[in-house]
Amino acid sequence: MKNIVLIRHGESLGQTARRRSQSRSDPRLVDCFLSSKGIQEASQLRSNGILNQYDFDLVCTSPLSRALLTCILALGHIIEDELLLEEKHQSEVLTFTSTPVPSITPTRTTRTPFIARADICEIGKGIPENQGRPLGPLVKDLKKKLSIVSSSAKCMDHIDFSMLPTSWPEIEDTSSGRKHGVASFLAWLTSRPEENVAIVCHYNVIKWMLQNAIDRVPNCTPIECILTDEGELLLKSDLMIQKRTKMQRQQLIDGKLVGKGRHGKQLHRQKR
Repeated sequence: MKNIVLIRHGESLGQTARRRSQSRSDPRLVDCFLSSKGIQEASQLRSNGILNQYDFDLVCTSPLSRALLTCILALGHIIEDELLLEEKHQSEVLTFTSTPVPSITPTRTTRTPFIARADICEIGKGIPENQGRPLGPLVKDLKKKLSIVSSSAKCMDHIDFSMLPTSWPEIEDTSSGRKHGVASFLAWLTSRPEENVAIVCHYNVIKWMLQNAIDRVPNCTPIECILTDEGELLLKSDLMIQKRTKMQRQQLIDGKLVGKGRHGKQLHRQKR
């Protein structure tokens, strides 16, 4: 089993459009940025008690801007800490050896994989904010915007986009197709060796993953789950209740058996 933490992106400009008298179908909202509140929500996740309980060894994110931005603002410190360790190691090597060694330049692969997956994108390309963008313009734009609100813009270079389909940003946009995509994603995740996984995605994706086990999916509120070896994603709270109920039933059965055993012994003594 794996520990999974689901995170819906921070509040987006699409979510606030109507409050700003803007139509959600406004083309200026294509793959839009986070709102000021969304930036704050995502940044505050770095000190979130639930997230800090886990030593994540895999991070998955939707390649839509609002999810990528949330991923970097909330979890980019994982990349930053690993790069600092690499630099420290390089410095120690240079200090204690007289043999020149090639400098360690941060590459696109850090110890903890950050992987973008198209199968956890939000559905509904009729809504501009759900329309993806080509990778070149996307990465350039997000690095520029991140540099204004955070010191983590360099983390964008460590997102692995290699698993996106060659057709990206064109992907299947039917409800059945996306649900199949979510099932494929969970199957892929089940086959991975990592045990503690953070997933930054969207409202409908989270609802589908959990088979509508929850009614509300607030922005930037971590949802703790367990991914079984059979590929089923369960709320951690529900699994704990199931285990507790099973334990109580077993204790009840054991208590009845003990009672029967004692009663049997008493009858045996009376007969003697």
